[in-house]
Amino acid sequence: MEKTDYLEESQSKKEKIILIIYSFYTLAMSLVTYVIGWASWILPFILIGMAVAWWISIKKYRTYRFRAFCISAIALFNFVIYGMHSQSLPPILSTMGALVILLGIFNIPQIVHLAVAASLFLMIYHGFVIRTIHASAIEDVVRVILQIVSVFTIECVTYYLVKTHIDVNETLVSTIETLTIAEQSKDDFMANVSHEIRTPINTVCGMSEMLLREDLSESAREYTFDIQTAGRNLLSVVSDILDFSELESGKMDLIEEPYNITSTVNDVMNMAVALKNNKNVELIVDCDALIPRNLSGDEQKLRRVIMNLVSNAIKFTREGCILIRFSARKEEYGINLTVSVKDTGIGIQKENLEKLFTTFNQVDTKKNREEGGIGLGLAISQAIVKKMGGFITVKSTYGKGTEVQFVIPQKVLEDEPIVTIRNPEKIHAIGYINMEKYDYSAIREGYAKSIERMAGQLRVSFRLCRNLPELKRRIEKTNYTHVFISWEEYCEDKPYFDALAEKTKVVLILDRENDSNVNRKLFKIYKPFYVLSAVSVLNGESVVQSIDSNIYANHRFIAPKASVLVVDDNIMNLRVVEGLLRPYRIKVFTATSGREALQKLDTMEYDFVFMDHMMPEMDGVETLYHIRQKQGNYFKNIPVIALTANAISGAREMFLSEGFADFVAKPIELSVLERVLRRYIPEDKIIKVEEYETAKKEKTKLYSEEKKEHDLSMQGINVQQGIIYCGGLIEDYIDVVSAYYKTGLHKIQEIEDSYQKKDWKNYTILVHAVKSTSLGIGAEELSEMAKALEAAGQSSDEAYITEHHEAMMQEYRKIMDVLKDNIITEKTEDTSGDTGAAKMEDTSEGYASEERGTEKQIGKDRLTELFTQLAEQLDTFESTAVEGLLKELFQYEYQGQALRTVLSSVEEKAEAFDFLGAEEELMKLQEKMR
Repeated sequence: MEKTDYLEESQSKKEKIILIIYSFYTLAMSLVTYVIGWASWILPFILIGMAVAWWISIKKYRTYRFRAFCISAIALFNFVIYGMHSQSLPPILSTMGALVILLGIFNIPQIVHLAVAASLFLMIYHGFVIRTIHASAIEDVVRVILQIVSVFTIECVTYYLVKTHIDVNETLVSTIETLTIAEQSKDDFMANVSHEIRTPINTVCGMSEMLLREDLSESAREYTFDIQTAGRNLLSVVSDILDFSELESGKMDLIEEPYNITSTVNDVMNMAVALKNNKNVELIVDCDALIPRNLSGDEQKLRRVIMNLVSNAIKFTREGCILIRFSARKEEYGINLTVSVKDTGIGIQKENLEKLFTTFNQVDTKKNREEGGIGLGLAISQAIVKKMGGFITVKSTYGKGTEVQFVIPQKVLEDEPIVTIRNPEKIHAIGYINMEKYDYSAIREGYAKSIERMAGQLRVSFRLCRNLPELKRRIEKTNYTHVFISWEEYCEDKPYFDALAEKTKVVLILDRENDSNVNRKLFKIYKPFYVLSAVSVLNGESVVQSIDSNIYANHRFIAPKASVLVVDDNIMNLRVVEGLLRPYRIKVFTATSGREALQKLDTMEYDFVFMDHMMPEMDGVETLYHIRQKQGNYFKNIPVIALTANAISGAREMFLSEGFADFVAKPIELSVLERVLRRYIPEDKIIKVEEYETAKKEKTKLYSEEKKEHDLSMQGINVQQGIIYCGGLIEDYIDVVSAYYKTGLHKIQEIEDSYQKKDWKNYTILVHAVKSTSLGIGAEELSEMAKALEAAGQSSDEAYITEHHEAMMQEYRKIMDVLKDNIITEKTEDTSGDTGAAKMEDTSEGYASEERGTEKQIGKDRLTELFTQLAEQLDTFESTAVEGLLKELFQYEYQGQALRTVLSSVEEKAEAFDFLGAEEELMKLQEKMR
């Protein structure tokens, strides 16, 4: 609670206590005045005073100090009226003392002074005006003096206590303020630490993610995966420290949002495989097939808890197995999700079980000194589970193993289970796993129970055999649709299973290191084997399991017509976001500052914006404020999503309160990114991968039908290498070849003209373009010849150019002739008009509603700035950035000329990937426009 809120609440309570007691006194005085029959105006006067006091308090009129003086003055005045009509002073002195103590609760010394003044007035009035103080006997004099002294003593003591209380309060307030400043400093420090550490981690994890999508060697893929795993482990340590800070301050908050439990399970399994590495430990996963797929809760913290338990189990288990169990029980509010992690590790002694969740270190540091970790995992896990409304339990036998289980309530959004068999009645599966090969009974029991439960929940026919002869005997008698075996069983009789794979689906469950020695016709599932991978095979789907950041990677949609502006002052972060968005085919535009973002928003419409928080000059919050201040519904409604490494508790609420549409923390989790993309990309721009694949098959059907007559291999061109350069997609390769052919027709003439004029500067630029574009389509020999001529041009070796020019041109013309007669070029030429139209429509996305002739005027300074940026991007071959800058320039005209027309030659060369040629054209334009 804020300090001001606490003070206001405390003051309000004081007022109520004083007014309630004062009201009882007032009612008592009213009763006395009525019974004795005092003047008629006294009773209404006293009651009106009480009503005014309540009204001032209820309305919170002005300040607390003002209200306190008003209430005290009214109470004292009413009491003075009452005292003036009393027939004797002593009876009212006790009441006076009580009233002084009551008003002292206000903690205002001046009010005690008012009470003293009222007391003196009544004493003078009774002693010298109406003379009710009688001194007929010494006893009466002493009694009156004692009563007066008692009243003044009470007033003095009250004054002293009030002053002391004020001094103590001031000291406490000062201490609280100091602690608040210290707490704020700590929060600021943690926020800065979070930002500064998460930013490079974002680069490490993001860049390794993009590398893993490339065509790497197996060893390079493993090294890259290890780098990414190390980055994520570092992120886990940072997150533990931040969570611990939140726990201490009581600021840990839950973020409830929809999530897919399938992704959570897959990510946990992926991380578990990475952590296990080469340990001789069997990882068994028993996942309930009937768990509802779409739930609502804090998925990020749920994943943290599971990973904490799994990583602990892996750390302290040297051999045996780790059994991870996911299950659910339906309740009125949704489900109780149960996750259990059981291991055959070192276990925990009974005396250490009690402090397992209360100390922030490993319970047996001597024995576990070689294990990593900072000892926060279990304590944080317990706090998160309690925050979610669940509970966590631990069972352990020292030297034999530990089982940690937690249960949390989760809301169910859809009852559809995580997996479904399409035609279970058509599946007849058989499996052979020799359980006796495992030394640990826990492994045998774990596999047996998980397989039995899996078959029962999926409602498929499945029989498990104990040995190879039994398997062969049953296969001879019955036709099975699927045969499941593991690596050791496969090695018992490889020829038999290889032959069996010719007529039925043989599914091999194996570790990654055994992958290279397997017949390609066998279906492969990498361990851990569980219900998600099993159902994929049974449904006839491909199980994408490779060493990467998401073993079961599955981008289920693309959005090639969507556009996003990413704003970040860190160039590496921009590249990471571009790479993560690339599989979704989204057009990505970037800005390195808030000011640049505002300029780009003025020239183009985006579907949404990713905005970094901490940027120099103008941070993300200030940039958002300026966006919303612009005129038009577009600027009022465009979703701006905070993209920040500041992941401390309360950050999300802060960003949402500032007007951001959503919040994404760095490093970016792919599941979170996909959720945000689905939420903010317009539905009509989202294309399901299934639909895209169907369209792609239709597009390439024509080529496959005529493949016998026109093979894709072409003389002088390494087609397969060219397809690899184009991301492995044949349709992209076809587009590149078509553009190469169309631009090559006049490129030959340009080279010849430069050669005849001995314009070696332009000649060098032109052959450089031939070198790069030829290599891009797989014309490797032509590329090498052009490379040599480029080097000669740069060193002014005219003799070499003269000797080898004609040979290169002959090879260039031969390549053009090959392309002209090939089925690829024929098909692209047949649809060249449509393709060109499609390209034009694509490159002008966001401006289709603008008519020609409505371009805005651009100033010379802004044009020079954009030309400079375009030259830089051309120089570094950044095709996406070049496309975005051209789009921006196409919206303007300069000195009466539409830049769309002026820059057509630059666009043409850039589309043909002739970036140096495009840069040369741009330089010519800059010279003309000076």
